[in-house]
Amino acid sequence: MQDLICATIALNSANDQVIRRMAEYTTIFRINGSHCRTPRDLTSLVELISGAAPGIPIAYDTRGREKRLGDQVPATNLDRGQIVELAADNSADDGLYVRLPLNDPELLANLEASDSLVLNDGQVVLRVETNHDGVIQCRVVRGGQVSSRKNIMAPRLPVSGPVVPPEEDAMLETVRQLEAIAWVFLSFTQSAQDIEWMRQRLGREIAVCAKPENLPALHRIHEITQAADMTMVPRGDLRQAVGSRLPDTEKMIIRTCCQVAGKPCIVATGVATSMVWQPMLSQAEETAIWALLDAGCTGFMVSNETVQGRDPAEVVREIRRCMEAYAAYSV
Repeated sequence: MQDLICATIALNSANDQVIRRMAEYTTIFRINGSHCRTPRDLTSLVELISGAAPGIPIAYDTRGREKRLGDQVPATNLDRGQIVELAADNSADDGLYVRLPLNDPELLANLEASDSLVLNDGQVVLRVETNHDGVIQCRVVRGGQVSSRKNIMAPRLPVSGPVVPPEEDAMLETVRQLEAIAWVFLSFTQSAQDIEWMRQRLGREIAVCAKPENLPALHRIHEITQAADMTMVPRGDLRQAVGSRLPDTEKMIIRTCCQVAGKPCIVATGVATSMVWQPMLSQAEETAIWALLDAGCTGFMVSNETVQGRDPAEVVREIRRCMEAYAAYSV
């Protein structure tokens, strides 16, 4: 069945009335762990959703293995073609270039010339030119602003470290205790072992949705889709990893998940972006939804559209209308 709609809910943008209206068209309500920072916030949001829409499953989306810049980074605009450096906080700085602190010895050691680095959710892209004594010299390919704690990703390299960071452990314990949370969306899934680790950590019956977000994950996509209960195509991070090959990549994931593994697969990022401001899907968005359904995808996830959008309920209603129109046409 191609009928899944996963809608993101945030404390600062939701209330009982909005959630009840959304519930008419929503299959799963998602809580973004990157924006829900404390167990108390998580519990409050779960209680809000459960009270307004009893019976609809809730998903917790982990922060996962995110890498971030250090704390001492004033807001800095980087221009295309500019040279910048990445190095540990305590490294010597000759002051010739903008220096961005990155306290990740393994990443610093493994970066090679021509590697891409993606910062601040894709707003800034760097290309590595040299790696000398732990100082990474890069050229800015896509300019933009960076500041303290902005995320950074090297699409070619596996993301090292635990499946979730230690600071998220208290959140996972809360997830374990809250029976209304029926799903965990596992950011930066890189292997079947990651999925099994999450199931053992939670210690109860809970479904796991894999989120393959870099090249190492794509190399293991068969084992990941077999192990997970569902797989997401997280187009934002994937686009940084595969560039213009994204359309073929998302179709490959959908085919591997739905046709080979026999599991559901949802597509996320940019599904209904225009509805942050507009009352209906754009023609391009509606066409894209039909094309993805034609490729076999099971459903869609929306985030900014329902967290920042002018009418979250209308977002999911429009996507549901589009999916039903496709279903009627394809009978």
